[in-house]
Amino acid sequence: MHDNIEAFGGDPDNITIFGESAGGYSVVTLPVMPQAKGLIRRLIAQSAPSIDPEVSERSTKGFMRKLKIKKGDIESLRKASPERIIEAQNEYIGSDLNNLLAFRPIIDGDTIPKHPLKAFRDGELENIDFMIGTNLDEVKLFTYQDPGFNAMVKSGGENAIIAVLGTSGIDNNTSREIIDIYKNARKGKFSIEPMDLLDAVVTGAMFRVPTIRLLEAQSKHQPNTFNYMFTFPSPKFNGAYGCPHFIDVPFVFNTFDAPGFPEFVGKGPDIDNLCEKVMDAWISFAHTGNPNHDGLPEWSSYDKESRATMFLGRECKVVNAPFDKEREPWDGLNEI
Repeated sequence: MHDNIEAFGGDPDNITIFGESAGGYSVVTLPVMPQAKGLIRRLIAQSAPSIDPEVSERSTKGFMRKLKIKKGDIESLRKASPERIIEAQNEYIGSDLNNLLAFRPIIDGDTIPKHPLKAFRDGELENIDFMIGTNLDEVKLFTYQDPGFNAMVKSGGENAIIAVLGTSGIDNNTSREIIDIYKNARKGKFSIEPMDLLDAVVTGAMFRVPTIRLLEAQSKHQPNTFNYMFTFPSPKFNGAYGCPHFIDVPFVFNTFDAPGFPEFVGKGPDIDNLCEKVMDAWISFAHTGNPNHDGLPEWSSYDKESRATMFLGRECKVVNAPFDKEREPWDGLNEI
């Protein structure tokens, strides 16, 4: 990357990496690796899920079972076709909601010597300009299409939320407190039906809270730290998706004509207008470390006091400390 970027018209001293979802936590993790030290100047992470701090063989074992290959049999794994590997991966992920983030960076103490959040907190990445954000309704992309999961929530109500939080080691009393806080914070503004409440809680746990912790960590060391929240709703399934995971991607790349995207995103001047604003923000950040441009209102950098967040949707505006009541119960919970 650093050695060859000039051949593509790039500047080796001004490299920006960015990615979404698995790409989001990949770009957050890459600068922590010793081999990448000093190579990256700027970083944009879109909908980056949490990274497990523990080294675990659970996903490896489950994946290998789907392939019917014994643990440690690397030669058989190398002989497996790409199609069969993808099929096994999808089978494993689809077998349990907890497997949605099964394949992600593992902190092994060597290739990845420490958790990225710790590296940000310790100021080890202070020279990297940082932009990160989430979508309003991240997990609806997954939960809406899972009939078994919907049935569980329908029969269990809020107890289903407690069960899901329990898989992350959160006890029943704390889970009940989180649910009550979310209900009070969202009442009169958003639906507090069990399924919608679960989507909000899990979106917070998996995406928004890890993002906020990274923002808090980096903003102490780097003034060019920016937060956004994507709010543009998908028209698919009569709007049941809300603003889900992945909907921001075609706005970044202007790929609305790709298969499936017209139904997922829609068409029209509002979409084209937002796309221009998003692309210009990403380009401006890559050039200067600051996403501001003439098409957006003033986008303030993030700090723990104001928590300035650019809403990117039908209306683009900066909101200070959005959904702050929903953030508060996570303080100190499952901290790295």
